[in-house]
Amino acid sequence: MPKHSAPIQTYRAIAQALNAGDIHGARILCDKALERNSSDGCVLTLHARLLWQEGRPEEALSASREALDQGGEGAADAAAIHAQFLLELNHTDDALGFLRRAAEKAPEHRRLQALLAQALVKANRREQARDILVELIKTQPDADTLNSLGHVLFDLGDGEAGFQQLQLAGVLEPGNHVLWSNILMMAHYLPSQSARDLRKLHARWYANCAAHLETERHFERDRDPERPLRIGFISNGFHSHPAGWLSFGAINTLARYFDHTLHLYSTAPPRPKDFLSHRFQNMTGHWCQMVHWSQEAIHAQLLKDRLDILVDMTGHSGYSALSAIARRAAPVQVKWVGGLFNTSAVPTIDYLLTDWMETPEGVEEFYTEKLIRLPTGYVTYAPPPYLPDIAPLPAKENGYITFACMNNLHKVNREIAGVWAGILKAVPDSRLLIKDKKLSDPGARKQLWHMLVEAGVPDTRLILEEGAPHRYLLETYHRVDIALDPWPYSGGLTTIEGLYMGVPVITCPGPTFAGRHAASHLHNSGLDQFIAADFHDYKQIAVETAGDIEKLEALRAGLRKQCQNSPLGNHAQFATNLDRAFRTIWRRWCADAQPAHLHFSKPARIPSHITARMKAELQDRDSQRAGNSRTAPRFRLAGLEAAAIQQPNDRDETNGDVAPTLPSEAVKATVTGPDNQSRSLLIPKGETFRLKNIFEEEEYALPAGFHISPEMVVVDVGANIGAFALYADLWSPHCIVHCFEPNPQVLPLLERNKQEARGTIQIHPFALSDEDGELTLWQHPRNTGETSLARRSDGATQVQVPVRNALDALTAAGVDHIDVLKIDTEGSEVPVVQTLVPFLPKVSIVMLEYHSEADRRALDRLLSDFQLYDCTVMGASGVGTVKYFNNALKQSKV
Repeated sequence: MPKHSAPIQTYRAIAQALNAGDIHGARILCDKALERNSSDGCVLTLHARLLWQEGRPEEALSASREALDQGGEGAADAAAIHAQFLLELNHTDDALGFLRRAAEKAPEHRRLQALLAQALVKANRREQARDILVELIKTQPDADTLNSLGHVLFDLGDGEAGFQQLQLAGVLEPGNHVLWSNILMMAHYLPSQSARDLRKLHARWYANCAAHLETERHFERDRDPERPLRIGFISNGFHSHPAGWLSFGAINTLARYFDHTLHLYSTAPPRPKDFLSHRFQNMTGHWCQMVHWSQEAIHAQLLKDRLDILVDMTGHSGYSALSAIARRAAPVQVKWVGGLFNTSAVPTIDYLLTDWMETPEGVEEFYTEKLIRLPTGYVTYAPPPYLPDIAPLPAKENGYITFACMNNLHKVNREIAGVWAGILKAVPDSRLLIKDKKLSDPGARKQLWHMLVEAGVPDTRLILEEGAPHRYLLETYHRVDIALDPWPYSGGLTTIEGLYMGVPVITCPGPTFAGRHAASHLHNSGLDQFIAADFHDYKQIAVETAGDIEKLEALRAGLRKQCQNSPLGNHAQFATNLDRAFRTIWRRWCADAQPAHLHFSKPARIPSHITARMKAELQDRDSQRAGNSRTAPRFRLAGLEAAAIQQPNDRDETNGDVAPTLPSEAVKATVTGPDNQSRSLLIPKGETFRLKNIFEEEEYALPAGFHISPEMVVVDVGANIGAFALYADLWSPHCIVHCFEPNPQVLPLLERNKQEARGTIQIHPFALSDEDGELTLWQHPRNTGETSLARRSDGATQVQVPVRNALDALTAAGVDHIDVLKIDTEGSEVPVVQTLVPFLPKVSIVMLEYHSEADRRALDRLLSDFQLYDCTVMGASGVGTVKYFNNALKQSKV
């Protein structure tokens, strides 16, 4: 049977439907074509694209492999589709190898070459990507390739050259909305672009990309100015994203306490493992996923929902809905956070939510929208649950000041680098730390290094670091004394995160909305002393702040609390301000009044019924927390008594007062639980802090709402004396805890302590690995909890202990599932998890200690099917606890 048997019209019809976003029509055509010939390579390729647009990425990847297997004259096109999927799914190494092979077979296929360059960028080899793109442009310039080259040059520190490439791309495709939005955004990073230059670019964007669109002009609505409103928020950031962190508190408060009906529309791909995305989805009964929808389809859905007010949060960024909004989809349209760095340049967007710092008096001429200046800032911040604790001021220990900038590298340029160089020269022995994910690329690192050194930054005091997952990025502030804001594009979320981590941020406001984010957040947090009038003032503030260590230390200690108590952390007040603004602009529409600038000088009064409800809910939560013995038990530790222990007869026939290898005498501690029953534990005298961590501080508490089965199965790897096992025993009356502990120092104590359990504690006196055998442990002379595979003390002693294959050990113990898996093996957590990978789908919750940033990253990768729900960091030590739940089991368990 021929591999391509469908008529050419069929291929075209399916492709046209996909390009138009007609998913339903494409599905009908595709199914019919596959019924005729299920091995048609072209149809299979189109089917893979359809699956992708339907939000079924893994099936799309499988279908694209099947299309490749069919070969035929369209193999290079099928290869390009397959490579695109690999890149979108972040299978970068697989994509890179595949594309190299595919490009060798089809060297003239431009799309494969362009995708190879894209893969090289993702693999942090931008100089190689640049060379490929330059060669493609030499043979045939096209807008996509010029756009890609422009972004690569920005990444490599040559923004002016990159901007030239973007402008050339714009000349070739003047009506390309995505391309021109790129031009607008990237222009704001350049010091050479004045406010008037940027206004001209915005006017060109509108003339090229939106002026031709027909707009809705008539809306049938109930013109009651005081009725509850239907308000839509459309965003590409309803997840762990700057727009998400800065909008969640306000939208959630509006949804919970105000009488409006909220519709949330997400244009970005689904993120099933993202906890903030889940919270947005569950916030209201009106959630619509619009990924891969055409602008026409988006517009039609928005009209169908009969909104009164539509708030755009996509702006000039990825997965934008501006073309749909430019057609007008609601009587009143508003721009807010998300892709917001200047005016939208869309005349059908009536208003822009802002404040006096972002848009000072006199800037109105640069905005097509009417400005709604809110009284206490234009966003609030909802920090992630893993926000680390504030660490002590590093300068106190280091003896020098560490300045830092952790913004997007595109914001760093020669002008601001020169200012930073002056600061370092004026503050003896100070350091400058710059951290960004692009610094994983040797080319980007080299170019930034040269630029900073040429600007006068001493190379011996410069620290360049690659990026890190968000929660670990936040921990970097443990090493930072003062943050330096870039210019002319300021830090938004980065500024807030620095403040919440106790680090003051020094800023010099830029000429646009993009350049004034930090000033807005500092002002609304009561920190105007860090807002500079000019670069000279910027340097002076930095030098003076660095010169008063005691004052800096005091500021650090109270800065998070100050921000939480400021408008930045007051979601109730901000939501009330929004409600007043929305009500005001709705009244104007009902009265046929034209949009006008609105200035609110004082906060709106929070309705008394909302205040009362919030207070009652807070009291209820406190009461539940106090009375919920299963998820948040409260314990009391009683006096410590000297204790004698018996050696188990099957291990040692002699009786003694204490185990001979214990680092200190054993003492008996009494723990009283919420049931008022007391349990005694034996523990080395020098390690009683461990009981405080586990019982009083409850470092291993279950997530709220976790379903506890009557016969809960817990596996404790690294059980030590059994303190965690007894804590877990209280979760359920028939709890079964399997304790794996190879250290002979503590086994007698573990044997004794298990007698206090209500349920069953089974002791397995061996270590877990991928094979049976023996290994060497180094017993710490002062702390049994630090016994490990590595020698950590001069007084450590060696001991040989048995080790078993982990999967065989679980099978032998009759463990077919695990409700809670706790691992604390003093630096060996990663290999233990690696060994247990085949069993992880049967595990509900994993709780681990980690001992380095590298370990935390490895654990994230190994537990990629799990969602983090808690993270505790022990200062700047590099040690902490992370807790995950299984996404696949979340619906039934949490």
